[in-house]
Amino acid sequence: MLAARLSSAQPQAAQGYELKAVESGTLYASVAQQPKELGRIAVDNAVRAAEGKNVSETVKVPVKVVTKENVAGFGG
Repeated sequence: MLAARLSSAQPQAAQGYELKAVESGTLYASVAQQPKELGRIAVDNAVRAAEGKNVSETVKVPVKVVTKENVAGFGG
């Protein structure tokens, strides 16, 4: 069930109004989280921890920059 939800997850901008502001040019850019990647990393780290392997205290998850040129590919 989790895998099904993760496979369909799309990058998410923080708020819909930010997307509208980027689209109209009021806001130059925003960033979008990637829930699928976040979930994958979380599960990988949970498995590593369960196996007794080291897991970093801080894990960076990449984000995507949303601009007027690519805003159509993002949704809330």
